[in-house]
Amino acid sequence: MKSLKFKRLVLVSDTLKSANQFKFGKSRNLITGKDNSIGKTSLVKSLFWAVGCDPAFDNAWKAFECKTLLEFSVGGQNYTAVRIKNSIAIQDHGSKSCIKYGTISGHYSEWFSSIVNFNIKFPARKDNTKLETPPPAYYFLPFYIDQLRSWVQPWNAFDNLGQYANWRVATVKYHTGYLTTAHFELEDEIQGYQREKRAADEEIRRINTAIEIVEAYVPKNNFASTPEEFEKITKEVTDELGELTKQQESAIKKASSFHSEIHNLSTQLAIARRAAKELEADYKFAVENIAEDELECPLCATLHDNSLVNRASILTDKQQAEDQVLFLSNQIETLATEKQNINDQLNRIRNLIGNINLKYKTSNGTKESPDLTSIVDGFAARSVQRSVQKTMVEKQSDYKNLSDKQQDLKTKQKKLQSKEKKQELNDYFLGLLVEYLEKLSSQGVSLNKVNSPMDYNKLFGSGGAAEGTRAVLAYQIAVYRQIQYASNETLSAIVIDTPRQQEQAASNYKRIVDLLIDEIPNSSQLILCGMDSKLLSTYKEGANVIQLDRRKLLQEEKYELLSNELTALFDTAAPSADS
Repeated sequence: MKSLKFKRLVLVSDTLKSANQFKFGKSRNLITGKDNSIGKTSLVKSLFWAVGCDPAFDNAWKAFECKTLLEFSVGGQNYTAVRIKNSIAIQDHGSKSCIKYGTISGHYSEWFSSIVNFNIKFPARKDNTKLETPPPAYYFLPFYIDQLRSWVQPWNAFDNLGQYANWRVATVKYHTGYLTTAHFELEDEIQGYQREKRAADEEIRRINTAIEIVEAYVPKNNFASTPEEFEKITKEVTDELGELTKQQESAIKKASSFHSEIHNLSTQLAIARRAAKELEADYKFAVENIAEDELECPLCATLHDNSLVNRASILTDKQQAEDQVLFLSNQIETLATEKQNINDQLNRIRNLIGNINLKYKTSNGTKESPDLTSIVDGFAARSVQRSVQKTMVEKQSDYKNLSDKQQDLKTKQKKLQSKEKKQELNDYFLGLLVEYLEKLSSQGVSLNKVNSPMDYNKLFGSGGAAEGTRAVLAYQIAVYRQIQYASNETLSAIVIDTPRQQEQAASNYKRIVDLLIDEIPNSSQLILCGMDSKLLSTYKEGANVIQLDRRKLLQEEKYELLSNELTALFDTAAPSADS
């Protein structure tokens, strides 16, 4: 099974004119020091930041505005990544290419997912029928136990995960083997049909509008004529009114089209006006009500950016919305003018028909001769109705066929994995979890409601705080081993930040260390953070140890050399298609 391993990390701060580099061993690594607050957490978070994740750095570290250079390998293939803010340059040592991406999403995320075989896709926020490849954070989630978040709630180590709706269940299922690449390939096809259905549905609405307009423009009449009168009318229509009939039919179609377009644009205009108003309110709230550069979500404690740059982006979005309002207003005004011109044309045609009609306006007792205007209107209306109703039937048939195809694909999705395979995965996971809880002396944690890796929240609520923390570790290692078992993707290095949480007793801390040694094979890379302790002596044997001290992470004497190395690679990278 291929694996991703970190090799060397370079940190450069132009603000402090300082830098440093750290090398990692292929198997066990220990980042340690005599006390806390020496940079262990910032160091491991920088590993993930370097490849496109958004770990929750503290404000002090953010102020350094560090740039990174990370050497890593995937299945033995070597890569170097340089990240500066949200731009990232990748050097592929195999192909000798060096490409710079302007954003983490889009082409870079697609490239990264391809090299680690992480083939999950999520519906885009703007159009949920279009599937997107998520950024690297979703790949690294089960491989990073963050010091603050992950010990409380797994699958929560990075910021900005909420950019996709309902991402968590699909992410857990893909990593642990319940969903496969084939599932998302079929989902892509399903959503392609959904886009076609949306177009067909829009056409059906337009047709309905057209029919309503025809009925509004041409009122029904119940006129019936004698054979002689009808023959006379038929000759008149054939000889004198044929062209007028065609003109009127064309005008009615155009009027219907303009009405439909104005209706659709008016709907868009209302949305654009509402968006501009909401963005104005967002900006006032961000400026007048929030003094800090960050805002903490009261529900999930996620920190949201409220910096000057972010507030300026709100103004930019507001201006774009206002520009859209102006554009749509002008479009509607233009169409309204064209619609009025068509109405004027219809009136002229009807006057001409009316003049011909006067020639046949005679009295016959109580019965009046036929009204040619009404008859011609009826001819035009029926012609338009026949045309649009035929199209309506075709579009409705298309819609049903697309729905049938979607249902067939959804049935295929359900059959991708049998009940037996799901039960096999459940049993494998629960077997590991029970074993690890026993090894960690956490038998007080109830598993009554835990049936699969998706039930991680049900692990909590029983046992003490320290025992609950060990249960989280048991869950994380069980997930790691199931990822190996499912073989859906490349296995990443696993990073565990300070497992001695909740004042773990020495005996329990030893159990934690022993579990990591026993269950993370030497062929995998493990990076462990923790204060220096005799209890880590067994782990240190054969491990690569990074000893941090009060000088912390960055040193002035290393700035020039490492900064030049980082800048040289970034500046020579060729821009990607989306840069």
